[in-house]
Amino acid sequence: MDDVLKGAYGETGALRQLGLKYFEKQYFDQISSNEYRQVLRIIAKQLDGWVTKAQIRKEAPGIKDYTIDNALSALKSRGIIVPKKGTKGTFRLPSRSFAIWLGAYAQTEELIASNLPIQETLLDEPIKANNGEDVPKE
Repeated sequence: MDDVLKGAYGETGALRQLGLKYFEKQYFDQISSNEYRQVLRIIAKQLDGWVTKAQIRKEAPGIKDYTIDNALSALKSRGIIVPKKGTKGTFRLPSRSFAIWLGAYAQTEELIASNLPIQETLLDEPIKANNGEDVPKE
C-alpha cells in the first residue's frame, strides 16, 4: 500500500508530475504570495463551480479584504481564474483538472507539514475489495 501512495503522492509521484507538466507555472511562477495561493485554493474547493468574493472572505477570515481584492484582480489578469460574465465578484478556475490538482497538492502539503504517515491520513475510509469486504490496513 505504501508503494501505491508514494507513487501517487510522493516527491516523484504522479501528482507532482502532473503539476510539473500542466500547472506549476500557474501556481508557483505566477503567484508569489501565500495569501493569493490560499484564495486560489478556496476557489478550487468548488472544482469548476462559481465562487463569490463573499464566500472567499468567509473562508479566509485571516486575510484582509484589500488583499483578497488584489489577489482576485491579479489571478484574473494572469488568466488563473475566470470571472463570471455579467456578474461582479464571481469566479471559477479555468478547468476542473486544475482544481483537483490544487486540492490534492494542498492536502499533500498539509500531510507533509503534519509529519503524519501518509497512509494513516489519506486512508480514513476502508478500501473495499471486489467482493465488498474491507481490505485490512498494513
